[in-house]
Amino acid sequence: MTDPAGPEGDETRVVPAGDPTSVGVPQYPGQAHAGQPTDTSWRPPPPPPAPVRAEHTGRWIAALSAVVVVVAGLLGAGIWLVTRSLGPSVPAGYRAVDTPYLSYAVPEDWAPVEGEASRILGVTFTGGADGPPYTCRGDGYRRGLVTSTLVRSDSDPASVATRFATQLGRTFYTDTAGQAPQVELSPPRTTAAGTVVEATVTTAVDDGCLATRGVVAVLAAPVEEAGGTAVLVANVDTVGGPADSPLPDPAIVTEVVDSAG
Repeated sequence: MTDPAGPEGDETRVVPAGDPTSVGVPQYPGQAHAGQPTDTSWRPPPPPPAPVRAEHTGRWIAALSAVVVVVAGLLGAGIWLVTRSLGPSVPAGYRAVDTPYLSYAVPEDWAPVEGEASRILGVTFTGGADGPPYTCRGDGYRRGLVTSTLVRSDSDPASVATRFATQLGRTFYTDTAGQAPQVELSPPRTTAAGTVVEATVTTAVDDGCLATRGVVAVLAAPVEEAGGTAVLVANVDTVGGPADSPLPDPAIVTEVVDSAG
């Protein structure tokens, strides 16, 4: 897939080190993976502070799984600061994932992702977990994904979550012919960690391989000690794809973003 340009008019900068012009791995086979254009709206800030806890993460593709991104945000004229909880709430059947900026839970039977999970919107997402994989017409897909990143933004958490949910929904469910899906957004809601926006995404056509509908939930959480905003992404397919590839429980996206702390 082609890495889409970042949100217009938003001075958002990636906190993790790395070359923002490098080409990342394909996110969803079902979408063309071309050379990714440089996105000058996302610029690396100074290196992040030393991690406050060890990082334990996992790996991911075409309807990605669940993802966690913690963001401490610069909002307009001021800075919104919050106090994080001591750790994630881990539901039964889930396991904890710790990053330097955020902790959250993922389904225990999803495959762990180590290191860089993907590059989306010019931002490097790391760690998390991949949902169940399947193959269709020789291409590999995943039923979901969870991953996260840390950015700096002049926008408030609700705006950050809205922009990522919109763009990620389009990226994850653009079909093989390049037709963009329809994206419907929920109103922002507040959790213990930050602000969540969910995108319900419906593809333009059914190509028989890519899911025809999915949900992408994005948590944007200010992180005082990191001076940025953590972005946590959780995605599952909800309709479509091969009949022999079971769909995940749609509640997974809510469980993941609400577990963050």
